Amino acid sequence: MLTPGALGRGVSQLGSMPYAALMALHPDIAAFARALRDLEAHLRTHGAPSWAQEIARCADLVEQSDYYGVVRFFGLFGGMGSLSDLVLQRDGRIFSRENEELQAFITRSYSLAEELRRDQP
Repeated sequence: MLTPGALGRGVSQLGSMPYAALMALHPDIAAFARALRDLEAHLRTHGAPSWAQEIARCADLVEQSDYYGVVRFFGLFGGMGSLSDLVLQRDGRIFSRENEELQAFITRSYSLAEELRRDQP
């Protein structure tokens, strides 16, 4: 289960490794982290580095078992200019296949985040 501020964001360490690096994540949390990393890579590859960085921040938190990564991810949606409005393009040319893939990555990540939110006490 993800907890708010779990592990003090790397403050607790064993040697030079954070405790989070020594523990295996719950499978549902690991699946969400992987989905975020896939989304991040897709965004980075297709010319959306600022969005990739936002997703990377969420993934970093989730990989530390910090529930704020889920909260932050949900915060990327809604309103004008949100992740749901993103259209991958270059020089006015819209990338159809890449945008379909983007929506699949977003849908998967969002679905996994909703599952984690439902499981929160």
